[in-house]
Amino acid sequence: MVFMTPYVSIIVPIYNTERYLPRCLDSLSRQTLVHAEILLVIDRKSSQESCKIAEAYCEKDSRMKLLHSNVQGASAVRNIGLRHATGEYIGFVDSDDYVMPEMFADLYSFASTHSLDIAVSGIWRDNADAKALQVHMLYPNEITRIPQTSRQDFMYKWVLSNQAYFVWNKLYRKSFLDQHELFFNEKIIIGEDSVFNANCFSLAVSAGSTEKAYYIYYNRQSSQMYSIDTKQLQQDFQLRWDAFNKCAGRISEGDNLIAIASLRMVTNALFMYKIKNRTLEEACDFVAQLISNLEMQPYIEIALQPNILSEFAIQSHMDASALNNFKRFAESVSMGKDKLLEWQLYYKNVIEKKG
Repeated sequence: MVFMTPYVSIIVPIYNTERYLPRCLDSLSRQTLVHAEILLVIDRKSSQESCKIAEAYCEKDSRMKLLHSNVQGASAVRNIGLRHATGEYIGFVDSDDYVMPEMFADLYSFASTHSLDIAVSGIWRDNADAKALQVHMLYPNEITRIPQTSRQDFMYKWVLSNQAYFVWNKLYRKSFLDQHELFFNEKIIIGEDSVFNANCFSLAVSAGSTEKAYYIYYNRQSSQMYSIDTKQLQQDFQLRWDAFNKCAGRISEGDNLIAIASLRMVTNALFMYKIKNRTLEEACDFVAQLISNLEMQPYIEIALQPNILSEFAIQSHMDASALNNFKRFAESVSMGKDKLLEWQLYYKNVIEKKG
């Protein structure tokens, strides 16, 4: 019997998601890509029920393989998958999400046809309310290569834009990951995807996006106010800051990249507080602390220099209205937490309601 190298290795970290896991694994078993391996990696702290569900699916689908790990946490579990993967490309699926049947066949065809280091697709959002799926992220059909594009523009586009937020709507060429020894930072609890992507995109020489959306992010909504470990969150942002600084060292105008990164980190901090149902006042207090601890203020001032934001807007396909709002946001950040709170309240009560 001839064993073919899988076209794609799909890594699924599993931790106590027995309520949602069957839907996830059903969607993976319906993948039209025959030459795939689906690595179900069990977090050592996961429940026995999740493990039993995974075992049952492995018995039904020969593409599925169960990996028991002695590690815990999404990053460590994904790294186990990376070390066992044998596919030409690697993808990730979270065990409470699900995917369209043609996702990996189509994305592999796109990536391999254009010989891409990284391929990106759009995302749907399931709000758990029995209503139709909503668009979460859509991207244009485009391909970017170095040296046709400068490293700086490449990094503006891929490291700093919203394409870099998630790993589960992408394929990564395994030989590229192996060459640069790219793994997840296991010290980061929140935001590990963006750091992994920053490292990947800052080293890649080709990347592309398709306008189609295949991945379905399951948004478990709640009115509950969740606690936030500010010490852990500060540590996570410090590690992100360190990663962005390392990326910036790969281009001559690294300070400009750090300037945009500082604003992106502020928006991410505000978003973290929003999804935890915390108040805007608390979010702005945390941002002020973050800017002080990471000494970000000089870089925020750089972002306000002529052409810095507009050059970023071109690479990230930001329209005039979005650029104007981004400039106003940057100005409010530079003036301290009171002005930031004022802008955030205006944005929430006026701009968001306009749509």
